[in-house]
Amino acid sequence: MNLKNAKSFLSLFQHYLSTQNTGNPSEFATKLGVSRATLYRFIADLRDEGTEIRFSRSLNCFYCTQTTINELAKLAISQAYETQNLLPCALPPPINMLHNI
Repeated sequence: MNLKNAKSFLSLFQHYLSTQNTGNPSEFATKLGVSRATLYRFIADLRDEGTEIRFSRSLNCFYCTQTTINELAKLAISQAYETQNLLPCALPPPINMLHNI
């Protein structure tokens, strides 16, 4: 996944989580334009990074208990760099810090 696709994927992922509109795993994967296996790998990566992401059967959606967009962005960017064998020069400031600039 290149950097542009990672940002788009991440933006959609965060949008559906924040609006509690993911649907079941198959529906969520379709909304993101990836396979169900890719979705589960991404969720496993998030969990490995310490993110508590769960699925609620009663709400029929995934939800995060502590993830911010900045944490997801850092993960997506680092994965894109790893895929392309690039070294990041510096990560941009957190989104909430941009308001102070």
